[in-house]
Amino acid sequence: MQRAFKYLVSNQIFFTIRRRAKLGMRQAQLSGRYVNRAPFGYLNAKEPSGRGIMRVNESNAFIVQKIFRDYLSGIPPYLIYDDVRKIGFPQKGRSSIARILNNPLYAGLVRVSATAKEPECLVKGLHKAIITPHQYFRAKGLLDNKHHEISV
Repeated sequence: MQRAFKYLVSNQIFFTIRRRAKLGMRQAQLSGRYVNRAPFGYLNAKEPSGRGIMRVNESNAFIVQKIFRDYLSGIPPYLIYDDVRKIGFPQKGRSSIARILNNPLYAGLVRVSATAKEPECLVKGLHKAIITPHQYFRAKGLLDNKHHEISV
């Protein structure tokens, strides 16, 4: 009986910590902070206050800009992948191009995860954008239309 009670108490503490961590991450996302490892094209860095921030990696940012520019000009992702691999794109798999095109971070936006009460949304990030939001939304629209055409 005593062991079961200790288990219930420790389990309740665990769930409280988990809920607070999720809430803290959501608050950071709402303030425009990206809370994971920096994606290709960015570097994790620290502000003078000690908080984490993403900085643009200029050499990789050129590759990201080329991916968006080529895709918006009508070049298929598999050709873009072959082309950027030659100039130093390290990620493997042709789906990596679609992952970059679907990532709002490159447009200076942070995706705030959904909760039971609130839907997913995009907020302006604290980091510098590599591409314009217009380019991101155009590429996202093209990708969504292609996936829809394939599934029909």
